[in-house]
Amino acid sequence: MANITVSNSAELKSALSSAKAGDTILLESGNYGDVDLENLNFSDYVTITSADGANGAVFDSLTVVDSSYLRIDGVHVDSDSGRAGIWVSGSDHLEIVNSEINGPLDDAGAMDELRFGIEVRDGSHDIVIENNYVHHAMNGIANFGTSDFEIIGNNVNYIGSDAFKFAGVENGLIKNNIGPTHFYPYDDAHADFMQFQGEPSHNIEIIGNVLLLENRTDMQGIYFGGVGGHSDIVIEQNIIYTHMNNGIYIVDGVGSTITISHNTLINSMTGRQEVTRITAPSGSTIEYNIMSMKSGELDGKNLEMQFTDESGAYHYDDLFANADTTDGITLEDLVPVEGSMAESYGAYERLMELLNGETTDTGSETKEPTTTEPEEETTTDPEEEETASAPDEAETPSEPEEEEETPVTEPEEETPTETEEEEEASVDPEGVVFSLNGTYDIASTSDVIELEHSEEFELSEGTIALTFNADTVSGKQGIISKDAYGDGDHFSAYIRNGNLFVRFQNSDGTEEQIRVRGIQANTDYDLQISFGDGAVSVMLNGEVVGEAAFDMDFASNSEFLQIGANGWGSDSGEGGYEQVFNGTISDLMFVDSVVSYEEMQALLAGETAETSEPEEVDETETDTGSETDTGTETPSETEEETATDTPEETGTDEEVSQPETAEEMVFSLLGDHEFSGSADVVELAHFKDLELSEATIMLTFNADTVSGKHGIISKDAYGDGDHFTAYIRNGNLFVRFQDGETSEEFKVRHIEANKDYDLQITFGDGKVTAMLDGEVIGESAFDMTWEDNDEYLQIGANGWASDSGEAGYDQVFDGTISDVAIFDEVITTADHDYYFS
Repeated sequence: MANITVSNSAELKSALSSAKAGDTILLESGNYGDVDLENLNFSDYVTITSADGANGAVFDSLTVVDSSYLRIDGVHVDSDSGRAGIWVSGSDHLEIVNSEINGPLDDAGAMDELRFGIEVRDGSHDIVIENNYVHHAMNGIANFGTSDFEIIGNNVNYIGSDAFKFAGVENGLIKNNIGPTHFYPYDDAHADFMQFQGEPSHNIEIIGNVLLLENRTDMQGIYFGGVGGHSDIVIEQNIIYTHMNNGIYIVDGVGSTITISHNTLINSMTGRQEVTRITAPSGSTIEYNIMSMKSGELDGKNLEMQFTDESGAYHYDDLFANADTTDGITLEDLVPVEGSMAESYGAYERLMELLNGETTDTGSETKEPTTTEPEEETTTDPEEEETASAPDEAETPSEPEEEEETPVTEPEEETPTETEEEEEASVDPEGVVFSLNGTYDIASTSDVIELEHSEEFELSEGTIALTFNADTVSGKQGIISKDAYGDGDHFSAYIRNGNLFVRFQNSDGTEEQIRVRGIQANTDYDLQISFGDGAVSVMLNGEVVGEAAFDMDFASNSEFLQIGANGWGSDSGEGGYEQVFNGTISDLMFVDSVVSYEEMQALLAGETAETSEPEEVDETETDTGSETDTGTETPSETEEETATDTPEETGTDEEVSQPETAEEMVFSLLGDHEFSGSADVVELAHFKDLELSEATIMLTFNADTVSGKHGIISKDAYGDGDHFTAYIRNGNLFVRFQDGETSEEFKVRHIEANKDYDLQITFGDGKVTAMLDGEVIGESAFDMTWEDNDEYLQIGANGWASDSGEAGYDQVFDGTISDVAIFDEVITTADHDYYFS
């Protein structure tokens, strides 16, 4: 067993060619450049290490191929860019220990120039990766197609995507690793502390790992995705701090072989939800974990804590010293309250090891980067919201009292005759801030249309109109609601036992309620509600049924809008509803001023300003619907798809003729809508009218900037599915379709800022097509439908990184999107100009 000293890469290779089992090669300090080690096979370990004991030997990259029994100990790999700092293929009995591996330290933005810190793949086995510091890389440590490996006590920090990444691995121990405190994602990053993807993984132990994020907390915890079928998985004693829903998530696997126990999952309170939870296949053993949920309770053998109600059960402060800090959390913040259930649930044993110093040294104290810390990115990354659900009974506010107002005349069932002094309609159609044309059957929670608040609804005055027809009038049923638990400028309209109630609240806690008796089942009622200038009014079938001097507006109302349910029991600013309507709701319109019944009917019928002849109403006006889902896998950015330069404008002054058949519109968002931040995005949960076998999507967009990436419209999520997204990236328009296995993408170059573009997209009958300004920019034989697409619909953002079936988006549009319409049939190229006119 000899010690051999070398000073450059040529001497290193020469020494390895003559080395024997048990030898140590000492590297003098200096830069060895890119070194490839191939076909080096020994019967016992040969060690390569820095002679000075302080990582003085530096490599630009280190590659190990088809080799056995090598130990790389105490070196520094400092890569400018490339695939991996250390790349291993087809090798066995390899150890990488006590070393530092990093990409460029001067990157103040996304960490994406070095793709992997350490990557091991292609059947490599008997691998040990221990006590290394990996930083400033897109991904930290990855194992693809490996077996019999140990990843122990490593510190991974300053990354742009996944700290630890695996696919198709077997017989692995992942223990006592420390995840990133600092996370600087690249565009489209779908980041996880530990992600398992691709082929299933088997016989994996994940024990004692810690993720305490600081600069941002939108990184998922331990995530098993891919094709599923994972088995023999043990996940225990891990501590994860994030604002994402998925603390521990196994999409598919053999539940009887999966154990998840004694983990602590802490929601950071900095996202749009209060949930960090465990999801696993049926039959899995899930016990003695601490999770973060909306309410505190013991659920079977697991403890669910909460931070929303300090006086409620199992609040953070009941369990930990300071877990509800929002300034970044430390281990000391997680010291259990003496005698609390945090001493018997969660990762108590691992926490005590860390607090008492009884743990593997990760080397992070002496291996921090020497350059200035990167500035925190301001890019918004996907956030996952928990699916909205009805609040617990305990949270439901007391039923509003029925006021003894002046009795009103019971409305006639038929539409009243016109007033003697007939006025011409004169409402500007641009005043329409939201519309849902057509008829929507509502019978269950899946039918409710729930929209996140956007600034278009922040009105000092407004009018809401719709038609409802209840299958039953017994019990309590919400019609429309922009309400939440507590005081505020809230509003709800609902039926209770044959009575219609319209309730207004203002910010000081007072309320005004208007009641109409004698509501009958299976009868159409035109309901019109207005507010503004210190007054509220309710009309039914064209007659005033109640009005009052009451100062309420929507200028400070940030609640979700529910159509077909009541939202008054939800937490302020969050989704959630109850008392679902049973019947149909039709032709909803929301305008930004107080208008008369005649003016509103003209708008609903599609008339423009100063229209007085109802019989000449254009019958081709819109239908609408709303809702969709988020989360998709980061799309591959292929550049080989059909690429076409922006077509020349084809505007014409000639009259556009109506097609023989006007297609049915299932969703529309009329007017111009400005987008510049996440508050502007229109995000709708999926609803059944969008389950289409064929469709046409139309809209007009005008981007204030075309640099970077900006979503236009998306019905997409992480993973495979019949997903769809249209977006701009660095002056190019992309329209992407997925069918669950493959994808098709059309590209148009040279999109200009501050210019209107009419975009038309169709799918159905095994074909997809995209048009811009009336010219076909791409078409292909491709079988995509929305029949099984239950994702959220986002207008003005991309939803492809959200979890399937859940809200969440990123890459917000910057500019204007106008007149969005979705039809339930393919509209021909010849009819394009008619619909856009």
